[in-house]
Amino acid sequence: AAGVCHSDLHIWEGGYDLGHGRKPLSLKDRGVSLPRTMGHETVGEIVAFGPDVKDADKGGLKVGDVALAYPWLGCGKCPTCLGGDENMCAIKPNALGVYCDGGYADHMTVPHPKYLLNLNGLDPVTAAPYACSGVTTYSALKKVEKDLDTPIVIFGAGGLGLMALSLLKAMGGKGAIVVDIDARKREAAEAAGALATVDGKAPDALEQLIKKAGQPIRAAIDLVGNAQTSQLGFDCLT
Repeated sequence: AAGVCHSDLHIWEGGYDLGHGRKPLSLKDRGVSLPRTMGHETVGEIVAFGPDVKDADKGGLKVGDVALAYPWLGCGKCPTCLGGDENMCAIKPNALGVYCDGGYADHMTVPHPKYLLNLNGLDPVTAAPYACSGVTTYSALKKVEKDLDTPIVIFGAGGLGLMALSLLKAMGGKGAIVVDIDARKREAAEAAGALATVDGKAPDALEQLIKKAGQPIRAAIDLVGNAQTSQLGFDCLT
């Protein structure tokens, strides 16, 4: 299984629109060279280990296991990588499906077994997006973990927003009020268990948020990232 992320669409389009009238960020600006096989949300069956892989490196993995590939690889040698933050590597980023060939293929090479997570029967289609939208939203939720016993606000009811709702439930959170300008996406959020939804374009969106929360809002996660959502996010916390 291989998920399609909005970043894949940016790569397909040839660059990233930064908004606010700024110059688009090209693939060359990011150091991405073509041709490239995309796909950074990938689950697959292990079909072989390279000749240099020792049994001690496999972490219990074996041929035939179905695993999720962690794609956010760095150079593996700089202080950032050695500190466990390969996704922040500025020396030589090697993200699978971005800088190296990824999962939109019959086979994909992963440089070390430590980047593979055995699914142990978990549905591959469900698990594939965990490599991107999963880690993105989990990281955000961990930052506000102390406030999860109260209703939080999530901006955006696309793939990231729905993933955040799912993880919030798994983390034992009280729930979220979801803000989106698309009525269909608000319906999807409600079906996914949102406490309530708000149309971000409504002139009284802030008042609706405060009323539906029923108590002071202590945390907001912006998964859209435009000027309007950022402003409403700050306003609902004050």
